[in-house]
Amino acid sequence: MKKLLGERLYNAIYKKIGSAELYELRLRTGKEIHVKTSEGEVFLDETVNEGMLAEIVTAATNNSVYAYENQISNGYVDYRNGIRIGITGAGVNTDGNFVSVKKFYSLCIRFPHEIIGCAKDVSHILDNFENTLIISPPGGGKTTLLREMGRLLAMRYDVLIIDEREEICGKDKSMRTGIRADVMQGVPKRLVYERAIRTMAPQIVVCDELFGKEDYEAVSRLSSSGVKVLASFHSDTDADEKLKSLFPNRIILSSNPRPGSIVSIIQSPQGA
Repeated sequence: MKKLLGERLYNAIYKKIGSAELYELRLRTGKEIHVKTSEGEVFLDETVNEGMLAEIVTAATNNSVYAYENQISNGYVDYRNGIRIGITGAGVNTDGNFVSVKKFYSLCIRFPHEIIGCAKDVSHILDNFENTLIISPPGGGKTTLLREMGRLLAMRYDVLIIDEREEICGKDKSMRTGIRADVMQGVPKRLVYERAIRTMAPQIVVCDELFGKEDYEAVSRLSSSGVKVLASFHSDTDADEKLKSLFPNRIILSSNPRPGSIVSIIQSPQGA
């Protein structure tokens, strides 16, 4: 991480947060650096400038920003070990299509965490698995819990992990998966669902961050094919009625920055 942030910024962060675990950095031009940790949120007494953002993006892309234009056009850059950098700035578009970012305004650097044992409170769901949705606001630990549940499920079932942005398994599968897990990375979920079912015949599909009509329809088709689904969803309450009909099990997390902070576990009779 020192290579990504530079030695000066790296040292300033850890001088401020001490032994706390780093979860997320937000760097916005003209504003103080916002740091989210296992012990809460702090701001560094340092103002972000465009040069600082450009240096971080250059380091993240191995001095070849052009080679990452496809990722940047989708609003992020993958670094390593599952670290993802969200990007905003002045965009470039051609014929109405967003192409890239020519000037960076903000970076959101998220640091994934592999916490073995964080799914102990939902072990009863794994024993007789039905479609399960993990729900929380951003930063509530959805992906951390999803990763651990997926690992445990793949100890007993054939599991396909659709890791669209390399956040579940880490870049180049650097994080642990179960012995019966197959992984597809870097491809949009909508392009993977049906062909992967035909070729890999999973019993369970694991994917992160359902969004929009296409994802709903894909999960519906998986369920009608007898394939179970473990997924996550952004919300500060329960899912809407359409998702409830697909997911008899729903795990609602708090907004506290502590993975596995479970507020409630909802199981319909089908999933009980």
